[in-house]
Amino acid sequence: MADKKKEGGGGAKWGPLETKNPWEFLIIIGIILLLGSALIANVSYFLGTNPLTRSLRLQHVYATTKMWFAIALPYLQIVSFLVSAGLMYLIISTSRKLSKINKQIKEKYAPPKVVPGADARTHLVEPNPAMKKWQRVLDHIESQNPNDWKIAIIEADAILDEMVDSMGYNGESLGEKLKGVEQSDFTTLNNAWEAHKVRNMIAHEASYQLSEREARRVVDLYRTVFEEFHYI
Repeated sequence: MADKKKEGGGGAKWGPLETKNPWEFLIIIGIILLLGSALIANVSYFLGTNPLTRSLRLQHVYATTKMWFAIALPYLQIVSFLVSAGLMYLIISTSRKLSKINKQIKEKYAPPKVVPGADARTHLVEPNPAMKKWQRVLDHIESQNPNDWKIAIIEADAILDEMVDSMGYNGESLGEKLKGVEQSDFTTLNNAWEAHKVRNMIAHEASYQLSEREARRVVDLYRTVFEEFHYI
């Protein structure tokens, strides 16, 4: 019983405050009263006891504030317009970049499409359209006709053009699109350029002679580019 009495007698509660000494509570209340009195005195001094003086001072403050606001308003409008235009440009630019990145990610990591009506246990998937075109290139290159070798290179270049389009590069021709490619993003870029130059000679020079060995080498250059991006 004595221990409980000693434990509970460590302090005294005075309203919402708990102090060990009632004088501490009185000192805190006195400080609050002094601060309140000082605040009231300052407000009273500013406004004054005379209603006319108080009204004039309030009108002066209001007029001064209104005058400065009227002077600053045109400049604030200009600054607001410039800031809004800058933010709008950043939003549009960021949105376009994000759309381009999302498109590339979806195309690169999209799951294969299941052929409608196929048995799920066979895991049949829709054939890759680019792979069908690439197979035609291989068929042409195996021909004994030199004209088929040229067709193989032209068709391989068309596949490269489609792949670069799917990656988001823009341009009126494949050459312009390849100029916008960074070497760090396209490790086989030199192979693409070399193969594309041969394709241009085939397309623009009717007398261009293409050997079977050269044709196979150029087709192999295209293959390295397509395999880098898992396009075939």
